[in-house]
Amino acid sequence: MGGGRTGGGRGGAATGPAGDVSRVTAVQWIEVRLPAAGATTPDDGGKAETHEDRLKKLLRIHPMDPRPVFLYFHFGHEDVKKQSDLTADGKAAAKQCGVMAEDEFTRWGPLVRCVEVDMDRSDRATAELLGLGAGPSFALVAHDLSVIAKSEDFATGKTAASFIRSNLSTAKAYAEYWQSLQARMDEQKAALAKARELAKQKKPDEALAAYDQIRFSELRIGEFFDDACREAEKIETQLAEKKSKSR
Repeated sequence: MGGGRTGGGRGGAATGPAGDVSRVTAVQWIEVRLPAAGATTPDDGGKAETHEDRLKKLLRIHPMDPRPVFLYFHFGHEDVKKQSDLTADGKAAAKQCGVMAEDEFTRWGPLVRCVEVDMDRSDRATAELLGLGAGPSFALVAHDLSVIAKSEDFATGKTAASFIRSNLSTAKAYAEYWQSLQARMDEQKAALAKARELAKQKKPDEALAAYDQIRFSELRIGEFFDDACREAEKIETQLAEKKSKSR
């Protein structure tokens, strides 16, 4: 899914959502292995790194990135030849990877930092600290590594999206970030109104430019998003037919 594994995990091909390239989405997954607690000293003899520092670096938490971390505690299922050989957690994870590819989730995924935790090679105590549940599960984690919310497996992409929305919109630490998303939504609504007015004025090229502000944005959570795409595609079809007739 999306850009695939971008570092932090084991070598070789990525797994789970991080390795799913069956469809193109805007969701970028990072695959990681969580280490056991304990400070480490850099090879250059510099200041020892705390467990918290290591985790923040691993999860790519940075002050300049306003998004909380969305952890998917994943169990391996890709390398098993027979379905009957899968563990219960592996079977559940295989289903969850399908859920993570559903459109409802992929619209909300870019608004959080999606991290797939390789539970076959991660320290369980550290995972539990970050919100691990029973089997494949999920947690929304703040910049300070506190767990905002956690969930067992999701039945559908819609329920996964609802988990992100309900918790992101009510987390006090992310009030400013949520307000910025709402402001961008208002801008998209204004762009849609402009696009429709230009379409009425028979100005298709200008209308499409306004529609593009919505349909090519990574912010695709507005209730009006699908309508904007359909309306833009209708104009494109009309332009193509007109061009074809003029030949």
